Amino acid sequence: MKIHNYFKTIFVLFLVFFPNIVLAKEGNVTFYWDEGCQYCEKSKTEIVEKRLEEKINIEYVKISESDSNRERFLNEVRKCNLQTASIPMVVIDEKCFVGYPDSVESIERRINGEQLISDQDLNKGKGSTEILLIGVPAFLLLLVGYGLSTSKKEVVKKVSTVAIAFFLMSIFSVTNAYAICPLCTVAVGAGLGFSRYFGIDDLITSVWIGGILMSFSLMTAEKISNKFKSKWYISEIVSIVLFYGLTFIPLHFLNMTGNELNKIWGIDKVILGSIVGSILFYTSGKLYMFLKEKNGKALFPYQKVVFPVASLWIGSLIFYIILYII
Repeated sequence: MKIHNYFKTIFVLFLVFFPNIVLAKEGNVTFYWDEGCQYCEKSKTEIVEKRLEEKINIEYVKISESDSNRERFLNEVRKCNLQTASIPMVVIDEKCFVGYPDSVESIERRINGEQLISDQDLNKGKGSTEILLIGVPAFLLLLVGYGLSTSKKEVVKKVSTVAIAFFLMSIFSVTNAYAICPLCTVAVGAGLGFSRYFGIDDLITSVWIGGILMSFSLMTAEKISNKFKSKWYISEIVSIVLFYGLTFIPLHFLNMTGNELNKIWGIDKVILGSIVGSILFYTSGKLYMFLKEKNGKALFPYQKVVFPVASLWIGSLIFYIILYII
């Protein structure tokens, strides 16, 4: 991999995400409050102590000060489809955040250019995740079913099926591994942004990110081992350090990882999800090879595709249950 290509990638990412960071600091926040509200005063005090007003414009609206303020507050409540009108309430980018500490944390997220997730976004993300959880197994079943039907009839696979298989396999392999490092950074950054648009939690998205990075690492390890006649485990270590390092270090400096407000169990969601996805992909690959060697062949068509995808799906399902059900 040429170093200058990597820095070109960082420059492109900078151009993509820097405007969002600038807008985050120049944005506006509306803070609704009133007298006698204990948490309103607590939120305002924390805002002052953290000097958030120096980083973003905050408009304080005292509800009881005028009828227009009261009507304005109620209009925001209706726009956000809130069941009850409560304060303190912060409105950012037409999203409402009620109570303490959510009101203060939402302002910090906006300043840091992080994803703002309201209750409405959580419902949207839940629905988008459910589509993923239903769509993946449905597609795998159709793929295996088609493979079984065509093998029984002993007919040549259609070009469309070959294209689908090639596309899926390309997710878990590379033709020029050394050129993928900067591509991983772009793909992961774009994937996080795309999934956040649909409200999918970073924890679930990162399961798939980890799987893809591990697939690239294993393929690269094979190439290194064959080219330099090195031991397999050494090639694996080198490849993993290469791909994961050149992917997550830039993402950290772009504030896509390492955010204090984007953690679960004290661990960054992107990092945790990627670790789980990587482990699942690795173990599913080992399981596939074990079963293939034991039986002398694959148990069913497209088994090499089904095993890793199914393992990532299981990881996504577990995190879905943790995030939205438990």
